Amino acid sequence: MPTFVNTKWKAPTRWQREGMPASAFLDPKSKKYPVKKTARGPYYVRALVAASHYAKMYGDKSIYTKAMKLLNEYKHALEKKVR
Repeated sequence: MPTFVNTKWKAPTRWQREGMPASAFLDPKSKKYPVKKTARGPYYVRALVAASHYAKMYGDKSIYTKAMKLLNEYKHALEKKVR
């Protein structure tokens, strides 16, 4: 199960994206929709929310479903902690 962090998120600049691994993005081929800072790092919840909004706005269904799937996993992880 992936790990999540719900802290501030600032999207990386174009130059920062070049140095980031492809696995830090929901669209690794074009390095769009960054959701992590490092390859093995946690997913940033606010970045996932932003990615889902932009993907829905621009009609990118595959990215939208990836983001929503990860957000649902985060929601279920929170529910298990509360119990």
